[in-house]
Amino acid sequence: MNTHEPLAQRIARLAQATRRAVTSAAEEMRLMQQQQRWRYLCDAGRAAREERAGHYARAAQAWQTALASARGKDVSWCRARMALCQLYARAPLRDGGLRAG
Repeated sequence: MNTHEPLAQRIARLAQATRRAVTSAAEEMRLMQQQQRWRYLCDAGRAAREERAGHYARAAQAWQTALASARGKDVSWCRARMALCQLYARAPLRDGGLRAG
C-alpha cells in the first residue's frame, strides 16, 4: 500500500479543480506554492519514516528529494538531516553487528 496515495490524490484533485477556477496569475502562483509545500511535506514525511526505521542511506536520499521542494528554513533542515543520515549510514554498528528493532 502506498502511504502517499491519499495526499497525492488530494493534490491532483485540488489542482484539477483549481485550474478550472484560476482567473489570475496571482492565484496560479499561490496554487503552485501550495502544491510545492505539499510535495515537501510528503517527501519529508517519507524521509523521517525511513530515518526512524534506521534506514539511513534511504533516509538521506529521501531528504535530498525533499530538499528539491523545500523553501526557507526547511532548506537548512533538509541539509542537516541529510548530512546526519549520511554520517549514520557510514558509521559501523556499535552493538556487535546487530541492529535493534
